[in-house]
This record gives sequence, C-alpha cells and structure tokens, in this order.
Amino acid sequence: MTTYTVGLDDTDGGHAAVRWVAAEPLTSGDVVKLVNVAELFGEPRAAAKQRIESVATDFRRDHPDVDVEIITTGGSVADRLLEHGNSGDILVVGCHRHRLITGVFDRWLPERIVSRSKVPVVVVPDDWTEGGDDIVVGVDAISPIRIIDFAASRARLRDQVVLLVNAWRIPTVATPFGAAYLPDDRPRYAEHSDRQLDRILTLAVTRFPTVWFQKRSLEGSAASALQRTARTASLVVIGREHRSALGGALLGSVGERLLRTMTRPIAVVPAEEAA
Repeated sequence: MTTYTVGLDDTDGGHAAVRWVAAEPLTSGDVVKLVNVAELFGEPRAAAKQRIESVATDFRRDHPDVDVEIITTGGSVADRLLEHGNSGDILVVGCHRHRLITGVFDRWLPERIVSRSKVPVVVVPDDWTEGGDDIVVGVDAISPIRIIDFAASRARLRDQVVLLVNAWRIPTVATPFGAAYLPDDRPRYAEHSDRQLDRILTLAVTRFPTVWFQKRSLEGSAASALQRTARTASLVVIGREHRSALGGALLGSVGERLLRTMTRPIAVVPAEEAA
C-alpha cells in the first residue's frame, strides 16, 4: 500500500501532479490525499473546495479501489504540504519551470518542499506529457541506498528498466591560456566511473533480482549527463544528501538545474529519514 500526498491548486502544475498520480499503476489499498492550501490572498476557500471535490470525484470514478481523501487547509503552502506529506510515502507537487527565484527568502516553492521533506518528492513540470521509457537514476560513489530502493520499487510496479547513470570529468588546471588537462587521464577516469557503476549495479541486482538494471557512464557534468539520458524517461530519480548549518537540506546545483529545465518528472529522494 502506498500513500500519495498531492499538492493541488488551480494551476497547470497542480493538475499535472494529479495526472501523474492517476497514471501510476495504483492498486487496491493505495491512498491518494488531495491537499489544497488556501493562502491569505489566494483563491477563495469555497471555490477551492468545490474544485478539489470535482477532482476527487473524477479520481474515484477512474480508480474505484483507491482511497481518495480531501484535505483543505490554510497557512504556509510548504509547511502544510510537508505536514501532510511526511506522514505518507510519496509527496507529489507540480512546478512552473520558468519561474525564477526572486530572493533568498522567497525560494521557489518546489525547492522549499524538496529541501525539507522526509519522504521522496516527485516534482511534475506543468508541461509534462504522459508516457516515457526507462527510469533514469543519477548515481555516484556516495549515493544512498534509498535512491536505488525507490527507483527499483517504481520500476517493479511499472515493469520498466532502471538505467543507472554516472557522470565523470577529468580534473583541469588553470593556465594563462585557459583550463588544461592531460588527455592521457581520460581512460583512467572513465575506468574509475565504470568500476563505481559496477559496484552500484551489483548492489542493486542483489536487492532487487526481479528488476532489470542497465548502466551508463558519461563524460561531463552530472546535470548534463542526466539531461542527455533522460529526455524520454518516465521518471528521473536523484538524491538529496546535504544539510545546511540551519538544519535545512540543500538540493544542490544539479537538482536545481534539472528541476528548472527538464520536462520529465523528477523524484528527489532524501538520504535518510529526518530526526
């Protein structure tokens, strides 16, 4: 049984989040919580409740074995979604990819949610279209096992392949003529990436022997490697590993770039349960 918490508002991103959950291979006993948070100067609460009830009615019609709950509340959108989402298994939110961060204390809503969530967060772009091929997972030497577990469990439900992607770069040094590197180093770093992938692949196959895994090592930045690989992916899975001195998690430049540029859903998996 899986509990999905979906942030629903009257935007293309909010409706995309609902569509993503509806397209999942839902089973009897699954729970879908539709959460609408009314802000002080936002949509009138009565109108929001009417809209969310309409969405719930359609969802129950299409998925009669799924328990659909309606939650309407007020306050901070991020706080309320995290409050309800952290008691479930997967938190799903929509995003508007072309909105920029306007200031350090006015961070983009999906980023605020992703950075504080105790559970995996699936961020669905407002221009997402249903479908896709493999589940693409960005991995490195310190990738937490929860990333593999999440990706493999989704692949098993969907009967899809998990593609493990590792990016590598040759270190460069600054010179008066620009960055330089030794060409002879390229095979060594490529081999090191392959060995990392082999270790991760062995662990993944051991934990999930019925899931089909593939691997791919690419030269370049992690963000560009995932962008190249995941253009037709059904889901991209990345980790969120670091925490700031203030206790909040840092998504990192790779996650931020992917959330703002990719048209495929991205699942961000925290390294471990928050205390």
